[in-house]
Amino acid sequence: MNEINNEITSLPEGYCIRPVEMEDIGTFLEILNDYWEPFLGVRKFTEEDIRRIFTSPGFDNRASTRLVLSPEGRPAGGILVWDVPSPPVHPLIYGAVRKEFEGRGIGTYMLHWAETRSRQAISRVEEGVRVIVRATSSIGHEPTVNLFKKRGMQPIRYSWMMIMDLDKEPHKPQWPDGITISSFRDHPDLKSIYRAVNDSFQDHWGYVERDEQESIKRWEHRLESDKDFDPTLWYLAMDGDDIAGLALCEPQVGDNPDLAIVETLGVRRSWRRRGLGLALLRHAFVEFYAHSKKQVGLGVDAQSLTGATRLYEKAGMRVHQQLVTYDLELRPGEEISKQD
Repeated sequence: MNEINNEITSLPEGYCIRPVEMEDIGTFLEILNDYWEPFLGVRKFTEEDIRRIFTSPGFDNRASTRLVLSPEGRPAGGILVWDVPSPPVHPLIYGAVRKEFEGRGIGTYMLHWAETRSRQAISRVEEGVRVIVRATSSIGHEPTVNLFKKRGMQPIRYSWMMIMDLDKEPHKPQWPDGITISSFRDHPDLKSIYRAVNDSFQDHWGYVERDEQESIKRWEHRLESDKDFDPTLWYLAMDGDDIAGLALCEPQVGDNPDLAIVETLGVRRSWRRRGLGLALLRHAFVEFYAHSKKQVGLGVDAQSLTGATRLYEKAGMRVHQQLVTYDLELRPGEEISKQD
């Protein structure tokens, strides 16, 4: 830790901090949405999203969240540390300070707490392996950018939120020879889908090999707890019995029923450079257009090692928002995530 991270921080007089309880989910949701809506143009998170995190296998909301309250009991900020996946080499921080409470040291205090909490992950990581705490912000929000820099965090990666208007009929997909399109409804094998996603992303920056059994349990929890999950929107490009690529989609982002999302788009190594990624993307566009969606979006690493950004631009998508990821090293050692 550097000198900044060793500073003793405190909340303003009269403020208090406590865990985010289940009955506080709505309050925590408002804090996050109030922060992100000006940048994303949508209230992205839903109460179901937060409840799913809180009930995810291995997550302890009392140990991993904090809510800051003003002397009058008003919620001033909230923060969450996600270090559930094994190995937890990259604990993630999600949090925000409400605009009317900025400039009072609340963000500094919460980030100090989150760093301390993230260090608990070190004991679950093999000796000699590097551990980094990570957080993301809009590139244009100066209070957050200044806070991260003051705490010694370094900007290490940029990502884009890309969108495309569905104001006219999209191009139809051209499938490579031997490929047929299916969905999770017709191929409900979660393990094979998980492995296809894992294979597809092993060449992406930041990839870490995770414990398969734990990961699939979290996937199962997500599907079981999502009342709006539509298995027909998980598109699978099949080559015989093999999943060659997939586009896992959701019909809505937050409170915007007109904006659909391609959450995961991946093509396995053996099927790359045949136009399969573009075909999957266009298939999703055609389906969303048929369902009267006005826009479709996705998130992408702006410096993608696999050329994903070029693919999305070719498909007609444009950059809507740029985000920046910051890192702070908690323990030096061997970097086991994909870097180049």
